[in-house]
Amino acid sequence: MPLERKVAWAFLIGAPALGLVMWGLAQNGFHWPWQIIYLAIIAGGLGLVVAAILWCHIGWVWLRKMGLQMGPAVVIVIGLLIVSGGAIWGAATWVKSGINNATPPSVLLLPEPSRLVLYNRGNSDLKLWGDKLEGTPADLENEARIIPANGNYYFLNDTLKAWALTVVGADGGHLFHFEVYLSDQDDRHYIARFALLIKMTGGNMEVHTQQLGVSEGTWESATEYGLALRRQKVMLTTQRISRCVR
Repeated sequence: MPLERKVAWAFLIGAPALGLVMWGLAQNGFHWPWQIIYLAIIAGGLGLVVAAILWCHIGWVWLRKMGLQMGPAVVIVIGLLIVSGGAIWGAATWVKSGINNATPPSVLLLPEPSRLVLYNRGNSDLKLWGDKLEGTPADLENEARIIPANGNYYFLNDTLKAWALTVVGADGGHLFHFEVYLSDQDDRHYIARFALLIKMTGGNMEVHTQQLGVSEGTWESATEYGLALRRQKVMLTTQRISRCVR
């Protein structure tokens, strides 16, 4: 086999193979840094471009050897280039979307004596930015708490019990929704949602938890803290625009 065809086959097979490997690892919970993702897309795209050019040249030589006139040969090669460009764009878009479509974190909230424990059952660290109990404002921190892979973070029940005594009373029960705000190593934001069944008996609290799922979302926009940040950003942007106008 001529060297040109060997190189063309190598680029044609190697670039998609790289994308498939990265996509497969991402589907199994591996988080690729965004720098690696874009570097792989650029490298894979260039590889496919080189393969397309080489195969078009091979086709051109073959068509000329078959005695095809210059005009039809040029039209066929241009058509092959257009088809190759569309295939390259589609492949790059598919790989990028597959890599970015990472699996949400796997977390579990369980009650233990005097506390609620949030378990990180994934293979990578998570950042915990805050939480929100139904009927109360969101509690967000400026610096995140780190929950290591296969580790946990616990919420003490002291504040929850004092709040439940005022809302539920010394005897009774109620179901409340509870949200936890998380981010992964690639700064994707997630909302972990739970239901807390709080039962009060003679002033003693018993909590049962139910997992409602984890979804990706811009949780800052749904909180008082996030709204304040957005107002501040809008105000700063308006001031900059006014300075430019002046």
